[in-house]
Amino acid sequence: MPVRAAFTPAPASAPLGRPAASHERFGLGGGAGLGLDVGAFDAPVAVLRVWATLLVGRYRFDAALSHVPTTPIAAPDRPAAGGRFTFVAGAASACLALLSWTSATAAACAGLELGQISAEGYGVTRPREGRALWIAPQAKLDLTLLLAPPLALRLDAGAEAPLGRRPFVLENVGVVHEPSPLVGRAGLGAELRF
Repeated sequence: MPVRAAFTPAPASAPLGRPAASHERFGLGGGAGLGLDVGAFDAPVAVLRVWATLLVGRYRFDAALSHVPTTPIAAPDRPAAGGRFTFVAGAASACLALLSWTSATAAACAGLELGQISAEGYGVTRPREGRALWIAPQAKLDLTLLLAPPLALRLDAGAEAPLGRRPFVLENVGVVHEPSPLVGRAGLGAELRF
């Protein structure tokens, strides 16, 4: 007599769930570096920079300080007279990662720099001091290379357009310096990310 085997259907498999939502990458960082500024002064000058970084997903927010050490600029017609200029500014910028690889990220950034150019005259009977407000929208591209966590290397290049440029005038000499309407800046620095 044929034996009938009982057939029990296998329990329904659990429905496939949606992939777990990926958590946004969040991090903090800070760094320092050296830049080259072309246009703020008559000749290219070195810029010392420090910054703090907030990372949220594809976005990065930077707060930076820039400083150009004292730079002498001679008057065009009187090489013995001129001014000693100093530049200090802070900037805030937002960046969007355009391309990302395993250990590198390319980003586009836009921001605003706010600071001051100071000058002290020399080579005249009554040298004076002067200051001018620096307000400059800025745009740049940068590349961040992760060397060995948490150390990263950042390279950037961009431009600024200073608003309300004011010439620096030396009494009985004339205009000593006026910033260019477009300033270029490039930099290289090291960053720690956490």
